[in-house]
Amino acid sequence: MVPAIPVLLCGRVLGGVSTSILFSAFESWLISSANSAALPSADLSTIMGRATLINGLVATGAGVVSNQLVGATNNFVSPFVASGALLILGWVVIRGTWLENYGGRGATGEADVFQVKRLGSAWSIVRKGTCSLRAEKCI
Repeated sequence: MVPAIPVLLCGRVLGGVSTSILFSAFESWLISSANSAALPSADLSTIMGRATLINGLVATGAGVVSNQLVGATNNFVSPFVASGALLILGWVVIRGTWLENYGGRGATGEADVFQVKRLGSAWSIVRKGTCSLRAEKCI
């Protein structure tokens, strides 16, 4: 929609960041919730396996729906517009129904929304995440 190289490059970088967050945030939340619920590790393994399978099926379905959307509108931008609308819908549902996990030290998370202080103290994790981001973008 914007034929400018800097905007496209910024989109690639943000896409890499969001992909890394997508995969690591869900797994972190799942492991934390499983530990809180005292689930056995075998159940956690089953959940992760099924999540991976469902992720592949949803990705395939999204590709088919995107192809149909392009065919119906004769516009290659329409799947991206639809994904933005679904993203906003998902945010509204998640914001209204999910509980936030701020950690086990009594933190509320309200003071530092982007957790900048925690990122500074855990710089080795940030470096590993950056390496993961680069690997995901190469794939």
